[in-house]
Amino acid sequence: IPPTFPDIEKYRSGSGIGSKMLKTMTGKNINAGDVRATFRSPSWASRGWSEESPGFLFWFESTAEIPRMRYGTDLALGSDDALCERVHMINHRYAVGEKESAKDRLTYHSLVFLEWDHGKYGTVVEIGYLNGIGGYSGKSNWFHDKDDKENGTAMYRALPPEMVKPWKTGVSEIRCSDVPASNLDELMSYIENYTGPTKRFVDPNCSFSHDVRLTYCSRRNIATYLLNYIRRDQTYSELRRNCQTFSADLCGFLAGKNDISPYHPINKIEYHNRMHLFLYESSKYKQSNLGKKSA
Repeated sequence: IPPTFPDIEKYRSGSGIGSKMLKTMTGKNINAGDVRATFRSPSWASRGWSEESPGFLFWFESTAEIPRMRYGTDLALGSDDALCERVHMINHRYAVGEKESAKDRLTYHSLVFLEWDHGKYGTVVEIGYLNGIGGYSGKSNWFHDKDDKENGTAMYRALPPEMVKPWKTGVSEIRCSDVPASNLDELMSYIENYTGPTKRFVDPNCSFSHDVRLTYCSRRNIATYLLNYIRRDQTYSELRRNCQTFSADLCGFLAGKNDISPYHPINKIEYHNRMHLFLYESSKYKQSNLGKKSA
């Protein structure tokens, strides 16, 4: 209901034109304030945020002169030939206050940090709930403005409308965020500033670091690998496919090592290395719907 609706109180109370319209359509007396509507997206929405650029992968270019958000197969286009030189796996618990539950103490988030040959910035790569950023007002732990209530976040201002929607806990998206930190020491220094039970991070650590040994490791190459991965399997599961399993797959793939496993022992139980998903052209496989694997 528009906030300037002249008879908004009558509409809510059931005595205005809203209820009259509902009675006309249904033949029943229905309070307009009790009505829920279900909106259905077009079929292509199960494969991306737009029909023209499928793939639930976004890249927030925060260090650009004008910060911008790009997503989907469009990320494989362009002339950026920066090369990825180092890869790191970083882990932390989320700060939830002074009192942590047993689950809080066991729950670690893992992410991958990429260093580039230009040394101007680095990139945080992580997997999470689909629309977890768009549905959370563009708030990200990797930027100082996360808690800026007056101006909001630069990431949120850069989000196109189609990316602002409720999150889905059983489906995933890959998030790439360019950050000012250009190397591991700088990123860990940033994390340290926000470490504490009432801040953002608890028990942060780096469990893996290695040179990138792929022959093709440009920014566009990395985007293509990530698109292949997310388009082949969009599911999200706390045990089988999550931030830790993704980080293990990506670190092992970029470093050329087959013995990388998730950080926490619980996530190692049902882990199966799936580095092959990065390699193969996803468009040549039958594309999956939300929350399902492709064939």
